[in-house]
Amino acid sequence: MKINDRVVLNSSCELRVFYYNNDPKLLDHDLEVPELGSQYTIMGYVPEKSNKLRKDEDSGDFENYAYVIRNDRSAELFRVSRSKMLENFVLAE
Repeated sequence: MKINDRVVLNSSCELRVFYYNNDPKLLDHDLEVPELGSQYTIMGYVPEKSNKLRKDEDSGDFENYAYVIRNDRSAELFRVSRSKMLENFVLAE
C-alpha cells in the first residue's frame, strides 16, 4: 500500500484521529470506530513519535512509520499503524 492508494475497512477497529501539530493537549488522541466498508485514501506516512507528515515515498525508509489516511466521505484524517493497516484494510477495487 502506498500514497494515493484507496483502501476499504474490512474488519472493525479503533482509529486514532491525526493532528498536524504536536500540541501536548492532543497527545491523548481521540479514537473513532468507523463503519465497515468505509473508504479511505492514503495521504502519507508519519514517524512513531511525531506528527510530521511525510509524502515523498522516495525520500526514505517508511517501514516503521504509521500511515495517515483520509476518510473519503468526511475528509477526517487518521493515523494507522502498519500492522493495523494490514489486518483491517484492503485495497479498494
